[in-house]
Amino acid sequence: MKNRLSYKNNWEYDKYFVDGELIKDLKEVEIKGKKYKVTSSDIGVPYSDMGHEYTASSDHYFISLDIDFMKIKLDLNRIPSKVKIIATKFTLEEEKEKIV
Repeated sequence: MKNRLSYKNNWEYDKYFVDGELIKDLKEVEIKGKKYKVTSSDIGVPYSDMGHEYTASSDHYFISLDIDFMKIKLDLNRIPSKVKIIATKFTLEEEKEKIV
């Protein structure tokens, strides 16, 4: 599938990919035929390795949903992998912005 967004969790940081290529920015996605603007935040997550405590920091991408008069901010990495998320505006790690 063209421009499918995927997510990989590492201990130190999280990574997002479009068709297997690392991205550095994401502005818009399409889920089940509907387009959503994307916001990002730098998120810190504590973890432990061999008894030492660390905090990992990485960008996470979010969409906003209106549900029963409430605005919900949903982290894209919380959407099950079987749901196809298509990146429509994004920047690959070594390229300029793409709009599809």
